[in-house]
Amino acid sequence: MTLHADIQQPDLNKSGGRVELFELDATVLGGSITRFCSSVYEGTALTWQGNVYSPLPVEASGFEVSGGSSLPTPSLTLSDGLGLFRDMIRTYNDLVGAKVTRTVTFRKYLDGMPDASPTEYFPQDIYYVERKVRQQGAVIEWELSALMDQQGKKLPGRTIMKVACDYRYRIWDTETAAFDYTDVTCPYTGTRYFTEAGAATPSTTDACGHKLSDCVLRYLTAPLPFHGFPGVSHVRN
Repeated sequence: MTLHADIQQPDLNKSGGRVELFELDATVLGGSITRFCSSVYEGTALTWQGNVYSPLPVEASGFEVSGGSSLPTPSLTLSDGLGLFRDMIRTYNDLVGAKVTRTVTFRKYLDGMPDASPTEYFPQDIYYVERKVRQQGAVIEWELSALMDQQGKKLPGRTIMKVACDYRYRIWDTETAAFDYTDVTCPYTGTRYFTEAGAATPSTTDACGHKLSDCVLRYLTAPLPFHGFPGVSHVRN
C-alpha cells in the first residue's frame, strides 16, 4: 500500500500513524544540520532515510497554504533543553537564513519497520528562518518564510551603520566571576580588556564601545569581525 492509499485509511491517521520530522540546516551560515521530531508524540528518537531525529518539545503551526495571495509564515517553537541550538544562535545571528525542512510521513515507512520506505512522504515544506521572535530560558520561537518571499527583499537586511557595530558583547557576571555569553553575537572571547572609551581595564569592567577601534584593540590584526559598514561614504540619519 502506498502513501496515497494510506491517506484514505482513517484508522491509520487516528492511530497516530502520521509523523512530523524537522531538519534545521545551518550549513550555509557555517553551522551544522540538526534533526528533530516532536516529543509530544514521540518518546524516543525516530530514524528515516538513515537519519536520526531527536525528540524535542516542538510546536509548529501555520504551514497550511490557503487560496489567498500571500504565502504562509509558519511559526516554529521548541524547548532547547538539550542545548542543541543555543551555541548556534549565539554564533550565527539567531540562525536567520537557516533552512527548515518539515517532512510528514507515516510511521510504517520509518527505518526498521516492515514497510520501511525512504520515498513515501508528503511534499516537503521548505522554509527559512526569517527572525527569532523570542528566547525565554530554553524556549525558542522563530518565524519562517518561503524563499519566494525572501527573493524580493533589499539587501542588506539590516540598518547600515558606518561607525557602529550592532553585535551584542559579553557581560561580566559578578556572581559567577566569569563572562556571561547569553544571547551574545560578538565572537570575541579573548583576555585583552578595555573600557568603552578604549582604556585598558580589568576583566570586571570590560565593555565594548561598538566602534571599529574597539575591534582593533582586541584583535590587533585583520580580519576584524566588525559588524558595521566602515566602507560606506554617506551616513543616512
